[in-house]
Amino acid sequence: RGAEIFSGSNFDVQNFNNCGQNVNRGSCNAKGITLIALIITIVIMLILAGITINLTLGSNGIFQKAKLAKQNYELASAEEKLEMDLVTCQMGGTIEATMEEYLLGELDGLEMYNRFPYNPESDDVTASTIEAAVVVDGKVYCVYLDNYLDSSITNKIKVVLEEDDNVMMGDIVGAGNDLWLNTNIERQNISSITFQNNKIPPEFPEGNAIDITAKGHTEQSVLCWKVANGDKFDLYIGANGGVIAPINCDNLFNRMYGMTSTTNYDFGGNFDTINTINMHAMFNMTRNIQNIDISSFNTENVITMQAMFFQMDNLTSLTLGNIDTSKVVKMDSMFERCWVLENLDLGDNFDTSNVISMGNMFRECKVMTSLDLGNKFNTSNVTNMSSMFNSCMNLTELDLGKYFYSNNTTYMNYIFYNCNKLEKIYFGEFGVTRQDQIIAPQMFQLINVPCTIYVKNDDVEQWVDGLEKNGSTINTQIR
Repeated sequence: RGAEIFSGSNFDVQNFNNCGQNVNRGSCNAKGITLIALIITIVIMLILAGITINLTLGSNGIFQKAKLAKQNYELASAEEKLEMDLVTCQMGGTIEATMEEYLLGELDGLEMYNRFPYNPESDDVTASTIEAAVVVDGKVYCVYLDNYLDSSITNKIKVVLEEDDNVMMGDIVGAGNDLWLNTNIERQNISSITFQNNKIPPEFPEGNAIDITAKGHTEQSVLCWKVANGDKFDLYIGANGGVIAPINCDNLFNRMYGMTSTTNYDFGGNFDTINTINMHAMFNMTRNIQNIDISSFNTENVITMQAMFFQMDNLTSLTLGNIDTSKVVKMDSMFERCWVLENLDLGDNFDTSNVISMGNMFRECKVMTSLDLGNKFNTSNVTNMSSMFNSCMNLTELDLGKYFYSNNTTYMNYIFYNCNKLEKIYFGEFGVTRQDQIIAPQMFQLINVPCTIYVKNDDVEQWVDGLEKNGSTINTQIR
């Protein structure tokens, strides 16, 4: 029977014999899986496995998206509860119809911590600085009034869920307060501040620790140590895994002329600003700082950077990295009076498309010789540019970028006043569709060298030519 099977007309006996004789030489054409095919299959399977793992566990994976969706739902629920409680209080007549008084009142069933006491008698504190931590169902929500953006805004709040206990307290705003945070250390006696990602470094005695955890969170989560440095103190701030910045960083490393001895801030990637909304005057008037690197800051939620680096007299180097400014609405005096700052690189993400006010933004940056505002510097919503570059006395070349518009601008007075060495200004896509509404007196006063302004068309050229020059020699050129 076996002979019959192998004697069929379709069976090549000679080829079968040859195959058996040459199998050790690899000359057989049998159709098996080769080693190369096996390797290729394994590689493809590994790639598919990697893609699957990334889609599931990656930063934009299914689990992460589910977590974010859960957080957003909880946040919306908490905000709705707070607003409903406010309406209930208003209808009951127990408080006035303002969020300020609501936050300062006591709510049944809610545990509340006022982080910034409201004092209507003080010129230093306004309703805009109020921030409260509210505990709802065991979770800490920071409620922040953004009246700071516009005094006409009322009852408008922002709610941020603070899940981590490592939140550092913000500075207590109040007239005559010379102490920094909860340290009982006078601001003028602070030499440096260094952030660390551990709570009790072994080199510091535990008994020296000061609790600066934000109210509403587990006590002792963020600790500060002071180390004597002559008659001053070096401060070290740490939390296990790093410190989370407060929602409100208004004047955090400042207090008017208080921090006169501070020479260094070392953030080291251990100061997480993901929840921060307000950076107003954050480093204002810290006059002995020469270098600041905030490239590690996450600023995607910040809404104001007004006066953030104002009057840092000795600042020579400022590293912004690619900080995200897409939600910022106020940049007034942001770099004003950085007198010895030589170079300023705004980075690739310095997006100003939502900014409404830039008055005095670069005023009296006296040493800077050139400035390029970059590809995302957009002034389409800016209403106030007055004195924006006023008294940049050594500035010779200024590139305003492609998106320097005047769509909503009203004030351009003194914008290039006393830029006495300014030779070239590139206006980019600047237009003058609202030229009759733009207030621009003394715009070019005290430019003492012939200055060429490069504009995009005849309309802008005619507008510039028609402005008062106050003796300055201004030439326009269409580019």
